[in-house]
Amino acid sequence: MIDVNLILLPLIGAFIGYATNFVAIKMLFFPRKPYFIFGLRIPFTPGLIPKKRKDLIDKISTVVALKIIDKKEIVKYIYKKKNRQFLYEFSEKLINSLLSKKMSSISINYKKLKIIIEDFLNNNLDDFIRQKLSNIQIDTDYLIYNAFLMLDKTKTVKNYIENDKIENIKSFIDSITAKSLLNLSNEMDSDEMRELVKRKIKNALDKYTDDSNILITSFVSMIGPLIEDNERIVDIIINEIKSILLDDKMQCNISKSVYNSLENEFLNRNIEYALKKIGNLSLDEVRKYVSNKVDDFFNNFDIKNKIIDGVLNNIDKKKLSFEITALIRLTLNRYTFYDVLHNFKPDLIEKLPSMSVNNLLFVIKKESDKIFNFDIAQIARKKLERFDISEVEDVVLNISKDQFKYINVFGGLLGFLIGITEFLIR
Repeated sequence: MIDVNLILLPLIGAFIGYATNFVAIKMLFFPRKPYFIFGLRIPFTPGLIPKKRKDLIDKISTVVALKIIDKKEIVKYIYKKKNRQFLYEFSEKLINSLLSKKMSSISINYKKLKIIIEDFLNNNLDDFIRQKLSNIQIDTDYLIYNAFLMLDKTKTVKNYIENDKIENIKSFIDSITAKSLLNLSNEMDSDEMRELVKRKIKNALDKYTDDSNILITSFVSMIGPLIEDNERIVDIIINEIKSILLDDKMQCNISKSVYNSLENEFLNRNIEYALKKIGNLSLDEVRKYVSNKVDDFFNNFDIKNKIIDGVLNNIDKKKLSFEITALIRLTLNRYTFYDVLHNFKPDLIEKLPSMSVNNLLFVIKKESDKIFNFDIAQIARKKLERFDISEVEDVVLNISKDQFKYINVFGGLLGFLIGITEFLIR
């Protein structure tokens, strides 16, 4: 018959071994707070992990910082070929996506921009324009020289005068002719003109007698003094002359004659001939004279500053700021970032992704101490401190679940062997 102790002692040993290990593992986490009897703390309260939580967190944080996470390893990991290739491809996609967008995608407050531009123009535009324009030298001699070069010397003076101006010249000649003949008619009643008429009558009679026979000469000699001294005859002749001078047809003929003379002697001649005819001047002499006069005019009347003032007074800064803002808005709506780079720096488009990644990697490597300027142990410590003891238990159990199970089984097996050994010893 089998001895009961052979079965019972190993089973009891296995149960005790399993139970003690199970209780020991639980005592790592429980109880989670200390318990007291009559003011005395009960031993093994709280459990080991709750009791040594701070020391455990410090040791785990230190191990993480020194053994698990290393800043240099982070940099090396970033520099791995596959990571660099990923950065190049990602950067290219990102940059192409950005470059394809309209420049208007930039969020701009155009009302505020208009105010900023207007303030800038009010504070700076006048000084800027005055400074730039004050350095401009007006070369009047050059301007006049080129103006005279534009003259076509083959053309007549009349070619440079508009038709309505020619008509004005004709009207002026008509007016002057009428006034001149009227003044001459009024002067016919003067003593000098009367004496002149008498002399002309006498000269006419003398010439007539010289060309006639003796009979006519004798007759004229007798009546000549009567005619010469007859005031009535003189009055009649003067009145006839005055009627001739005031006759419309006569005035018209004289005006036409004067205009024809002007046309033949001046208007139908070239510029150089006309200048020679008027003042015995060459075209170059006139150019120099005009250039000196214009230069004196500019200097005496401070024309340059007056031009600058005129420019500044005619600039509507409010309207200009509105137009500049509208132009900026239109430009941003019309062009993409790619268009801008393509026009100004086309080779940069292909280089931009690699340049950006290379610069980023260079900065990471050179300034890694500043970029990764954080305390890994401190970060780990803060995160672990935020864990509840139950969460710590879950973490430890999840990590060592199988190991704790084997410890319990090993404890039961060891108890079972101890039970058999005790039976054998007995």
